[in-house]
Amino acid sequence: VLDIALPICEKYGMKLTCAVIGGSVTEENHFYPDPALADRIELTSHSYAIHDLPDGYLMPHLDDEEYRAAVLKDTTYMTDAFAEYFPEAVQTLVYPYGAWDERSEAVLTELGYTVTVTVDSGTAHLVRGDESTLRCLPRYGVYQNTTVWDLLWLAGLSNEN
Repeated sequence: VLDIALPICEKYGMKLTCAVIGGSVTEENHFYPDPALADRIELTSHSYAIHDLPDGYLMPHLDDEEYRAAVLKDTTYMTDAFAEYFPEAVQTLVYPYGAWDERSEAVLTELGYTVTVTVDSGTAHLVRGDESTLRCLPRYGVYQNTTVWDLLWLAGLSNEN
């Protein structure tokens, strides 16, 4: 990501947005916090440790109070873990496994998250001034085996796949 996507974003005057699973960041992987990247990368949350739960943000076994406490704990860990390197508050959450419901949306809104992203495939239809169009955004999955041709097809720029 930093070797390929970052230079492309910079070429077009854009920041790179990285959805990071906070609990999995180590010096051995390719996204270890680097203060030199703070003005070139926007950090978004893919959770700190909720990604490790089988139901992600659903957590049906918790009552509302326990649920809010669990989400608050995870978001606080995420913010604290990266505050030194990325001082801007994280305001976007990419739902682990795309698992979300009205409860997760309500708690994350209360905690100041302005954008949420699911794993539903599709193109978002944003409306200027309508913040509700920034919730539960669809996305296209890009994985290690995704080719440039796959990306062009997903973007509607190619009829081949």
